Amino acid sequence: MRGPARRLVGIVCLAAVVGASLSWTVGGIVSAAVRSVDEPDVYRTVLPNGLRAVVRERPGSDVVAISVGIRGGSRDERRETVGAAHFMEHMFFQGTARRKDAADIDRELEARGGWTNAWTGWESINFQVVTATDDLDLALDVIADQMANSLFAADKIDKERRVVLEELNGRLNSPTSKAFDLFLVDVFGDHPARNLPIGNRATINSSTREVLVEFRDTYFVAGNMVVAVVGNVSHEEMFQKLGVAFADVRTGAVPPKNGAPVPALTSRLQVDTSPGQQARIIIGGPTVGYASPDRHVLEVLDAILGASGRRLERELVDTQAIASSVYPFYLALTDAGVWGISAGARPSNVDRVMDLLKTQLLEVRERPVGAEELTEAKAYLRGQRLLNRERSVDLAEELSDGDVLGTYESIDQYLAAIDAVTAADIQRVSTQFLDPDRLTVTILRP
Repeated sequence: MRGPARRLVGIVCLAAVVGASLSWTVGGIVSAAVRSVDEPDVYRTVLPNGLRAVVRERPGSDVVAISVGIRGGSRDERRETVGAAHFMEHMFFQGTARRKDAADIDRELEARGGWTNAWTGWESINFQVVTATDDLDLALDVIADQMANSLFAADKIDKERRVVLEELNGRLNSPTSKAFDLFLVDVFGDHPARNLPIGNRATINSSTREVLVEFRDTYFVAGNMVVAVVGNVSHEEMFQKLGVAFADVRTGAVPPKNGAPVPALTSRLQVDTSPGQQARIIIGGPTVGYASPDRHVLEVLDAILGASGRRLERELVDTQAIASSVYPFYLALTDAGVWGISAGARPSNVDRVMDLLKTQLLEVRERPVGAEELTEAKAYLRGQRLLNRERSVDLAEELSDGDVLGTYESIDQYLAAIDAVTAADIQRVSTQFLDPDRLTVTILRP
């Protein structure tokens, strides 16, 4: 990962063809463009090599963003190679035949004020380029060159291995990150998502060029990828440019999905040590992912306990003053998810914090959420979603990642689903998943 990233994903909704036409490109024909019914500025097509393409026309924007999403991540790795997907992502920045190293890849774009970035998750890998609209052709050339022609030079493997290990060390030296990683491994149990994107020292040290290339050649095939472009562009012209730019991307069989059921709720406890003066506490458990409509209920519940209703912070930080920080979280994958609460406190207050967190869970399970609190949570989520759509790169990432995973939903679909959540829904989902007697608990003490 070369910088921060977000994932906003939902449910795919393809639409009827509007004004379809065929566009000739080098090497074949771009499929007829499909215009989204509820997003009239979004168009989809399939390039001649099978790579799916999406364009969101954004008139008036001076910036163009390109995002390439690849279905495949740490959950698709073997236990003995976990972390190879993330390691492999780094190697796409280590040179092509025309751009010999990382500096050559970055230099042309940065000289014009642009930038490039990438991240690896459990289920997908994403690459982005952002430039001024006038530099669109250069941006296309750079990212397509990376996707089709990265060399994975053997003499650069060990150099980049050290970079990946330093990222891992950073997580291990952060109490919050270390606790989160330990917690997730426990929650997922035998689910393939127990393979964390960062990997571990043993697997990173044992990753060879052959391991990295095997993952690349399996998942980086045109039919398993989506390229999205957002900016002041014409979709007809853009699809022709994409067909030419990405013509050399590898083709091959699309790998199968590695699906699994939601893990069962089970009482677990692990205690470990961490640097610093505070203890870090995380409680939670497995829950549904994007495949379930209840994910919208979990988002509303997360807002009520956290940023909107502030139930947890008001009780543990403001009133009782026994925690320095506390926040809920909901991590959604395609077939499963994780809900949890993370808190920082003095070691002497760990037991009191645990008791109060369980009390808060019982409260939301046994007493319906009030109308005003529910309305405020929905308003918060609406505002956050709209604010998170300001940047073209976020819109491009939302489209590429959502389409490649089959989880994209339009803003109207999302807001309608959030608005439909009821107090009864929250109580039902809380009763099903927020069980104080079947919690996964991770505690790190200084």
